[in-house]
Amino acid sequence: MLRHILQRGLFASLLVLSLTPLVYAGERAGPAVSRGIVLTIVALDPKTDTAALQTQHGHRAFQTIAWPSWKLGHKVECDLVDEIYPGPQLQNCKPW
Repeated sequence: MLRHILQRGLFASLLVLSLTPLVYAGERAGPAVSRGIVLTIVALDPKTDTAALQTQHGHRAFQTIAWPSWKLGHKVECDLVDEIYPGPQLQNCKPW
């Protein structure tokens, strides 16, 4: 009888402890913030269909999937989403 009580108690405590990480999701500053940014195409890779984009002042560089109509030196407008992890990302890039 004592063995069954201990087993059920252990099972119940493991169940409660396994749900603890789901309850605490961690601290977050809030929703990701998006803002428009204009970038210049500085490199195109036809093998992987990617483009290297750089800000107008050359402070930051990004890599994204390229459109077939993009050419070197053209400008594109993207949404820059500031996320904590994995970092700032470009979304919805289109010719400017």
